[in-house]
Amino acid sequence: TEAIEKALYTLIVEGMQEGLWDASPEQQKEKKQVLQDFQAEKEAMADTDLFGRQVYYHSNNPALRVGGSGLYYRGDIGGSQISFGADVGLEIPFTPSFAVHPQAGFGRLATESLYSENIIFADLNLQWRMLPLNRFTPIVYGGAGIVIDQDGQSEETPRRNYFKVQGGGGFEYFLSPTVAVDVLFDYSYLLNDNIDRTPNGRYNDTFYRGRIGLKFFFGNDNNNK
Repeated sequence: TEAIEKALYTLIVEGMQEGLWDASPEQQKEKKQVLQDFQAEKEAMADTDLFGRQVYYHSNNPALRVGGSGLYYRGDIGGSQISFGADVGLEIPFTPSFAVHPQAGFGRLATESLYSENIIFADLNLQWRMLPLNRFTPIVYGGAGIVIDQDGQSEETPRRNYFKVQGGGGFEYFLSPTVAVDVLFDYSYLLNDNIDRTPNGRYNDTFYRGRIGLKFFFGNDNNNK
């Protein structure tokens, strides 16, 4: 019943807007108010999604991301500890929801006493922004990359490259239409078991990474509209 009443009300008001019918001279003031209220409601509905959330028009241009991270090694040597690093990357969207995210950074994998490895890494991820028209949205991503050992200094311990796959998620919040902050957590699985030079056990070496960063979107057009 409520839906039918709403449909009839919309039909009547839109008819007045089109000049198909009109109110009596004594009701012109009330008609003007009804038309103003109807237009305001129509504009508000255009900025509301299917779940009643306010649409936030932010930039869908490429972005530069800079951030810091904490790395937690999980391998064949016990006593893992958190070490800190940093990364920089680009976000290149091809739809409002999906983007390619190349990035590079550095950090350290370490235990309390027996193992420490300075690394640089490069990743290429496919990112899914789950709520592309919201100011706050969950993010899921995954891809592949490479880790380069920076501590090799001799023929016995040369610098080595390790390929990996990674996946993770987190959330993103727009501080303004062109600046966003994200908090992310991901898991990297190395494709061999040698980065700690202790190839024991059934599984390859891995590491976890927690990240926080700022994204700066190029341009200032809110092209999600």
